[in-house]
Amino acid sequence: MYAAVAGLVAVVCLVLLAVRLGQGDALGVWVATYAAGVLLGGWGFVLARIGHTRWAMMVACVAVALAGLGDSPAFR
Repeated sequence: MYAAVAGLVAVVCLVLLAVRLGQGDALGVWVATYAAGVLLGGWGFVLARIGHTRWAMMVACVAVALAGLGDSPAFR
């Protein structure tokens, strides 16, 4: 279950990154926050697969927080 959550977080961050770039938004800090969300989501997936579920959930939560921060109006 934790691997699925972390994988979903990584995919959502990647889709959000592609959508915002496709809309022609200027590059900025939001790219870094989405990219960090993708990386952390992938890392959470790997951690969950090897059995470190507590760390996987923590990393996935940080990835969601970064995606939310990147989607905030302050970075538009």
